[in-house]
Amino acid sequence: MRLWSQPAISYISQPHFVANPSREKVPPETVRIMLAEDQPLLTDRLNSLGQEFPDLEVVGTATTSMAALEMAAELSPDAVLVREKLSDADGLSVCELIHRKLPDAAIIVVSDVRTDVAMLDVVEAGACGLISWLATDEDLVLAILRAAEGELLMPRSVVLRLFHLGHKLRLQASRQGSEP
Repeated sequence: MRLWSQPAISYISQPHFVANPSREKVPPETVRIMLAEDQPLLTDRLNSLGQEFPDLEVVGTATTSMAALEMAAELSPDAVLVREKLSDADGLSVCELIHRKLPDAAIIVVSDVRTDVAMLDVVEAGACGLISWLATDEDLVLAILRAAEGELLMPRSVVLRLFHLGHKLRLQASRQGSEP
């Protein structure tokens, strides 16, 4: 099943996609994905998705943080899926290090924690968003494809909270006579 040219919004309800002009790029024919995941059940699922959807190619799987960093540098994947908690490290730390080496790679954190604070932590770590392993295969594939196009994977509640925070900061700065 090929999903690349199909509109994402008709197929996916969460996460919402937000344009990120600083990362927008021409999508490759096939998105090369690397996995930083230490659970065989989950890596098997993603490998099978790579076989089912011709838009995706799983180019490597790392089960430790060090292996993930080395593999990312060697393979330069278009997208990296990082488990939030690897057995030997915090996934967000791995995100930060991969993002430093590969700033154009779409890094997606895979977690079942879906709070606004967790979402902001993920973005601060250099990832473009967070998705749950409980997502359907189609939602997972579309999230990967959209992230590879340069879009942020953010729930509407987080986007609204960020706009509200930005508005508050501007008001505070204008009261103090300067812009933030």
